Amino acid sequence: LSGVAFFTADAYVTLLLTGVNGRSVAEAGIAVTLVSISWSLSSWWQSRAVSAWSHAALVRLGAVLVAVGLAGTASALVDAPPWLVYSSWFVAGLGMGVSFPTLLIASMGAAEAGNEATVVAARFVGGRLGMSAGTGLGGVSVALAAAAGAPLRAGLAGAFGLALAAALVTVALAGRVRVAPGPGGV
Repeated sequence: LSGVAFFTADAYVTLLLTGVNGRSVAEAGIAVTLVSISWSLSSWWQSRAVSAWSHAALVRLGAVLVAVGLAGTASALVDAPPWLVYSSWFVAGLGMGVSFPTLLIASMGAAEAGNEATVVAARFVGGRLGMSAGTGLGGVSVALAAAAGAPLRAGLAGAFGLALAAALVTVALAGRVRVAPGPGGV
């Protein structure tokens, strides 16, 4: 769900900025740069916070930040000012920098001794599945809007709506992230 939330929007944020808001590709590149910086900064913070915070709390925090960031980024659909859209996408990156590594750490911590590689592989396959499904469904939304003669804005609203829904479900389910005590568990 975390992958669906972030990567669905990530696949369409530049199209949103160029195709709906009329920004240049260079201006849309600012959003890509900002999200990369924020993801890196919050991953650095997460690497220190993981010993003091529960995995569930970190995933919930990350998902909340992603949801807030997605909502603000989607405000470009109603011609919000660029500073709001760019700063919101920065916030979404902060959220992924917190939740993405935490989910991996929790997965590895719950693995039986000797099965860590299997768990990590499954985690990455699940993440890629979320990324692919979200991006594909976002594309379906854009294509359906185009086929119906609706503006690009309508198709992107569907893609960003899917991303936001996935982020909110991630917030709701974050409490289920636990590391089993015992061999390999923390």
